[in-house]
Amino acid sequence: MDFYTYLIRRKSKVKFPIQDKAELNQYYKNYKKEFGSIQQSIRFFQSLSRQRKATLIQKLEVTNIEPTIENLSKYLYELRSKFVHEADLIVNMSGRTTISSREKNQVVICKLSIEDLMRFFEEGLVEHFKTKTT
Repeated sequence: MDFYTYLIRRKSKVKFPIQDKAELNQYYKNYKKEFGSIQQSIRFFQSLSRQRKATLIQKLEVTNIEPTIENLSKYLYELRSKFVHEADLIVNMSGRTTISSREKNQVVICKLSIEDLMRFFEEGLVEHFKTKTT
């Protein structure tokens, strides 16, 4: 759903005209919270089977982050964003155990491989289209 459609739908309860920039920013924050791409990423990982979720939790450790699917999917989304928007090279997923430090006081132990990610994507894609056709 685009932002304009979000604003004009009844469920959003937006009162027009919008009075100031701060009010508009709050609507945008609410929109991003509900429909932003990070939320879609979280839903993608949540739709995976228990086995795939357990594999992700087992193969990706990030200090200072509770090992939940939501937290790890946010972390992976942030990695993706740094790569796409800042050209930050991510070398964690080599198929071997890597230990790295991305942020201060944050150690990442990654045992994921590209093949693991391809399996996650394949299962998530199938699950996505199952729910769209039912």
